[in-house]
Amino acid sequence: MSDSSSDESSARKRRALSQQQQQQLRVRPRGGPSHITSIPVDEHGRPYEIEEDEVVLPADAAGDRKVTKLGYLNGGREYRCRTFTILGRGQRLYMLSTEPARCMGFRDSYLFLQKHRQLYKMIMDDDEKYDMIRRDIIPHSYKGRAIGVISARSIFREFGAKIVVGGRSVLDDYYEASARMSGAPPGQLADPDDKLPPPGIAYNRNQYVAWHGASSVYHTAGTLPPGSAPGAGSAAMPQQILPKKKKVPLTTENWMAEHARAASGFNEMLHAQRAANFACGIYEPHTNIHMLPRISQPTRARWAWEGGEAGVREAVVATWLEEGVGMPGPGLLHLDPQLLETCSEEVKTAIRLQQERERQAEAGFAGGERQHGLRARLKV
Repeated sequence: MSDSSSDESSARKRRALSQQQQQQLRVRPRGGPSHITSIPVDEHGRPYEIEEDEVVLPADAAGDRKVTKLGYLNGGREYRCRTFTILGRGQRLYMLSTEPARCMGFRDSYLFLQKHRQLYKMIMDDDEKYDMIRRDIIPHSYKGRAIGVISARSIFREFGAKIVVGGRSVLDDYYEASARMSGAPPGQLADPDDKLPPPGIAYNRNQYVAWHGASSVYHTAGTLPPGSAPGAGSAAMPQQILPKKKKVPLTTENWMAEHARAASGFNEMLHAQRAANFACGIYEPHTNIHMLPRISQPTRARWAWEGGEAGVREAVVATWLEEGVGMPGPGLLHLDPQLLETCSEEVKTAIRLQQERERQAEAGFAGGERQHGLRARLKV
C-alpha cells in the first residue's frame, strides 16, 4: 500500500512539474524575443497543441501527398532554404528560423513568428548546437547564441508554393482549396522575384544564410518613394539607388584630386537635395504636415483699391503674388560703398540693379499697416 501511494505521489509531482514547465515556456519576458522554446498561441490567447515539433492543424489530403510526415517534399519539389536533421530527433527535417524569414521578406525571425503564429520555433540545447557546428550547419561563432529551428513540414504547410524552388500557385501549395479561393491563378509562379538558376545549376540556398551575405537580399536597385529620400521625410523627386562606386586607392599623387572630386560630388548632392526641398517642401510624418521653407512664403501683404464700374454694388476681392526680390536678409540695399568699389564693372551693374529692385520693393510697403491694410480712421 505504501509503495503504491508513493508512486502516485511521485506521478502527481511529475505532472505538476510538467504543467509548471509548460506554463514557464508560454511566458515571454518583456523587451523582445525570448531565448527559450515558447508555445505559440492563437488570436484568443490559447496555446496551440504541439505534436512532433509542429502545431497540430487540420490535415489536408492533397497537401499530405506533397510532403511526408518528416518534411520531405514529393514530386521532385525542393525547398528554397537549407534543411537538416537534428541530433536525437530522428530523420525529421528542420530549418533555421532566420532563413525562411529572410526568404519570405522578413529581416528577423521575431517579426516573422509574430506574423505567422502557427509556426513553432524550438531553441537548440548545447549538444544539438555543437552537433550543428560540427556538421557546418552553423559557424563556430554561433556557439554562444540562441539557435532557433522550425520543422520544414510546418514551413511548407504555412507558405506552400512560396517556399518551393520555382513553386507554382495551387499546384505546389499545401492547402490547394484555400489557394484557389484566394484567387491565385493555378500554375503561376508564386514568387516572381525569385531568381531561378539556369538548367543544370543548383539553386542558391545560401542567399538566405546570414554568414553567406544574406543581407544582399535587401540590396535591390529601384526607385525610392517620395518621403524616403535622405532628409527626414523629404518630398524630393524619386532617386535611384546606385551601386557602390569602386574605391580608388589613394596615393601621394592622386589623393588631392580624389578628395576634391569627393567634396564636389557631395556638394552637388547637397545642392540637389536642398533645391528639391525648396521646391517641394518636406513632409513631417509625426504631425502629418507638409512643410515648406519659410523663405519661400510671403511675409506681408497690402490692399490696393482698383476702382470699379459705376452703379455696381458688388465687391470683388482678388489676390495676386508679387515676385520677390531675392532671398530674405540684409540684401544689397545697404552694401558698403567701399566694398562696391572693389568689384568689377559687370558686378557693380548687377549689384546696382538688385539695389534698385530692393528699393522699389521697400517703397511699395512704405506707409505702414494703416495705409496698406486700408484701415479706416475711426472717429470715436
